[in-house]
Amino acid sequence: MKTTLTRVGTILATMTLFVQCQKDLEGTEVLSQQPQESLQAVDSNTDYPRLENPYSVTNMKKALESLKSKTSKGPDNAYAAVNIKPTHLYVKFIPRNEAELSAVKRDTLIELYEHPLDVEDWVIQAYFTYDTASNRPPELWAAVKVGHRLPRGCPSQILERLYIPDEMKHNPRGKNTTVSHPFADELVEESFRLTGNPLNKTTAKAAKWTPSGNIKAQNRPLQGIKVRARRWLTTHVGYTDSYGNFTCDGDFRRPANYSLVYERKSVFDVRDGTFGQATVDGPKIEGAWVYNSTGGRPVNYGYVYKAAYDYFYKNPFGTYSPTSSPGLQNALKISYFHKNGGSGFEAWRSWFTPLRIIIPPLSLFVSSSPVRIFKDDHSPSKIYSVTAHELGHAAHWKLIIDAVDSNRWKDYHTAEEKLVESWAVFIETIFTRRFIDPNYDRYPFNNDYSRGGKRTEIGLELNEIVGLTAKQLENGLIQASSFDEWEENLKNANPNINYEIETVFNRY
Repeated sequence: MKTTLTRVGTILATMTLFVQCQKDLEGTEVLSQQPQESLQAVDSNTDYPRLENPYSVTNMKKALESLKSKTSKGPDNAYAAVNIKPTHLYVKFIPRNEAELSAVKRDTLIELYEHPLDVEDWVIQAYFTYDTASNRPPELWAAVKVGHRLPRGCPSQILERLYIPDEMKHNPRGKNTTVSHPFADELVEESFRLTGNPLNKTTAKAAKWTPSGNIKAQNRPLQGIKVRARRWLTTHVGYTDSYGNFTCDGDFRRPANYSLVYERKSVFDVRDGTFGQATVDGPKIEGAWVYNSTGGRPVNYGYVYKAAYDYFYKNPFGTYSPTSSPGLQNALKISYFHKNGGSGFEAWRSWFTPLRIIIPPLSLFVSSSPVRIFKDDHSPSKIYSVTAHELGHAAHWKLIIDAVDSNRWKDYHTAEEKLVESWAVFIETIFTRRFIDPNYDRYPFNNDYSRGGKRTEIGLELNEIVGLTAKQLENGLIQASSFDEWEENLKNANPNINYEIETVFNRY
């Protein structure tokens, strides 16, 4: 629904009009093999059990010396030419607010986890269940390649320098080509033995396997969703096709932890609550993962994700796409709350990140999730339609923001509520009918409400009876702040059907 702005919200939304072109001036830091420490923050949880990391440079050097001692001495030693130096850094990011969280998540090549990567699964469950009602972002862990640009603008700690010799990534330039180091298997096995970590298999020559599988929600394939397979500090990633099938971009020799991440980086991000990432942890297995969510958070995540994916990537109607944060490389935040509440779109939140330039204290407690979806005991199909409705508001606002000669304030924020809500109902209906249920009806029992209320089905009548396309109807919204102005714009653009347009509007 369209949320009425409070006095503070009004001031904030107005101020943002002056900062659209402001760019992020913080820059980036390049990680060398001996990088400088980033801005530090207090570690809020240091008492959890950690495993001895077999991939640390220190432990890998010990493993190499151990292997050398077991073979011939002198220059003919097979391991003499092996040079152990950092390939990755184990980094912890500690965002304290939305701006710092966005600074990290803008990097699309760093795989972020809301739990450490050097702990057992039971530790993650016992110590790192993120409180979705928290007023601060979660801490994040990642293995970052040496030479990659470390995001600045967020406190971070370099926990350890790593040597990962067995990160077998598929080479995109050649099928089934992997990148590995000499004696990688022997080094890893020896380091695991010396650090007391089980390998699950006793031989260094275990067969390679590629993570793959199929992902659905209530038997509907989820296209484009990110699937991760992680073993210790190595993550391989795959994306599902239109059938829900995926294959990750690397191989393992032993079991790996699967997970789903409901996001399309730089486009949209489905959150759990205010700041948390919507994810589903899968099994630790060696082989394909076939997953079909049927209830609870996972299936609702799936339908929120599907509505956003269909809108951004499969829109058959040619209408405007919802906005990300204008002028920035931020994904559109969509917060899902697994409780009852009032779903809505708040345009001013899309401008939140630039506001830190003007009013920095706001970043301590304000989220920039403009789309907020609540469970409200809805069916998953209704979750989809509600999400499409709120994305319709977001797209309407973006249309007005980008249109030449539009009045950004008058044509959306203070526009006639019946106009704004009717457009969102139209978008909700055509998307839900196209992708979920061809018989979907927002008002199946009370069409009188759709005639005289704040939300109407006028868009459907103009589309199905008069024959105006969704794009033609949308174009009529530019420079329109009321039903009368929308009608006038449509009649001016379609003079041959003025009578038909006027007849429909007269019924509302």
